[in-house]
Amino acid sequence: MAGDVPATLDWSQLWEEASRRYAKRLCLRGRGRPLTYRELDEVSQRYASLLLTSKGWRSGALVALPVNSPEFFPKLLAAWHARGVVVPTLDTSNESEFFWDGTQPRRIREELPFASYGWHALYRTSGSTGKPRAVVRGWKQAIYEAGHYAGLLGLTEGMTCTMLINPIFGASTKHFLGCLLSGCFQSFSFPGSPAESADGDLIHGTPSQMISLGEGGNPGRYGVISLTGEPLSRRSVEAVRGLCLPNGSCLNALGGSETGVLINKIIPREDLLEEEQPLLCGQGLPGKDLWIVDENDDQVLPGETGLLKVS
Repeated sequence: MAGDVPATLDWSQLWEEASRRYAKRLCLRGRGRPLTYRELDEVSQRYASLLLTSKGWRSGALVALPVNSPEFFPKLLAAWHARGVVVPTLDTSNESEFFWDGTQPRRIREELPFASYGWHALYRTSGSTGKPRAVVRGWKQAIYEAGHYAGLLGLTEGMTCTMLINPIFGASTKHFLGCLLSGCFQSFSFPGSPAESADGDLIHGTPSQMISLGEGGNPGRYGVISLTGEPLSRRSVEAVRGLCLPNGSCLNALGGSETGVLINKIIPREDLLEEEQPLLCGQGLPGKDLWIVDENDDQVLPGETGLLKVS
């Protein structure tokens, strides 16, 4: 992917190319041993065959995947191979038609007519900027964002990525897919497990996690720090600066799905403390109009403060 928006928006074609090109490279590590691209493809294809032969299976079926499962990532790709729509969950979800029960997928709902193969996944927002709610992400959006963020992060083949946030919220999936299609090695930390930290090319997490790592004694140093999930504080900016290599940089990617505004500016390490809240600068998503208004809903003059209005 190498930072370019791909010519095709077909997931199966993109993954087939990535798994062939990077076959012998390490791809990801979840709860089990690290898997190469070839191993992940082989295991996920086997799981996909179980879905495709399940009673009642159809394209666009919703598949609940418990994130605590040791086989979360192979089953995630399997659902996409079988043209299903993923619903990451911490337990058995009643919003899905199929649930992975051990090895065999189990039918738990008779009909959900609104599902579509054009969907990539059904997520819950993190709630960092409001009440958590369900958000549908389509494949076109997911793949476009993956290419966009691969460019912002400078993802290249062989990069090592420590992922403190799992791809169960919309804001983190663009990083996951971008790394997956760029030949990177992603090492994930799961809910309830300690956050591991070591030197590496990239680390992805929340500002609070960066503060915890910075106070942990031996936090490691990174070329790129990618943030999501929370607004920044002065304390978290200081923690990020301490985790960055001298020539490193930071990306704040507070999710656009919750606010309609994307905060995604890359800031070099030396500029992190040059001004108050330097990373809190955003841009509207395509198709969104932004205004700064006063309490009467009138647009304020340039340089004045007010409320952000998105439509």
